[in-house]
Amino acid sequence: MLGIMFSIMLLSLIPILSAQSWQDRVRPLIGGIQIQNGNTGGIFSLGFIVYYEYVEMGITWRCYGFVTVSHAVDLGDNIYQNVVGSNNYVGYVERDLPFPRENSDSAFIHTETVQKGTAPSKVAPQVLIDPNCKHNVHGYKSMSQMQRGEYICKVGRTTGRTDGYIKEFLHNSYYGWQVLTTCSVETGDSGGTFYRIFITSPDRPTYLYIYSIVQGKVSASHDPDIKSAFSPTDKIIADLNVAVYTIYSGY
Repeated sequence: MLGIMFSIMLLSLIPILSAQSWQDRVRPLIGGIQIQNGNTGGIFSLGFIVYYEYVEMGITWRCYGFVTVSHAVDLGDNIYQNVVGSNNYVGYVERDLPFPRENSDSAFIHTETVQKGTAPSKVAPQVLIDPNCKHNVHGYKSMSQMQRGEYICKVGRTTGRTDGYIKEFLHNSYYGWQVLTTCSVETGDSGGTFYRIFITSPDRPTYLYIYSIVQGKVSASHDPDIKSAFSPTDKIIADLNVAVYTIYSGY
């Protein structure tokens, strides 16, 4: 960014606060809720549910899990929801590329493997958009489909839901692609869900599309309205070789 000074504060390690809806224990796992790294103690947020498939001995298997920010985890770390506890273990960091990144600040946490045709028991294609209000995931938007000035929402364990607009697109030599927004975020929201709900008409269903995961809190000297950054979903898919789990994905 020529002539532009800005800084980014990565959001992950914080003490446990009093319980809120996004901070509660939620099963099955869905986007926007609190998670904790059992190895470091860091508290942050779950992005969205994903999966990949492989074939072994003629049988197709599906590995389910979720994505969050890479800067809050290391390969092999144990992840809990909502806090570290014997009944709260949900998975481990299976895929986490080293920095610097070409595409995204993201990691894949593996939660379960089932034979294709068997429904997963630990995850659901949903996002917690309000207290006690879950919304199904219908798809995702790639960076090329996003526009400056586009309205979006974010959910995370600290600030819950905030909304704002897309301001800029840039490539960071260390963290990869970033989209800068006016959505407010605070410590612990890292990894949370950026999304948009589309309403075609008042008498028709609403459709939630994943835009990305919260990367961090941003301060930009050239534009004080910029408050946060996210790593686009299509760049996360490219890094982790996973698919977004939607209501259309089957099992």
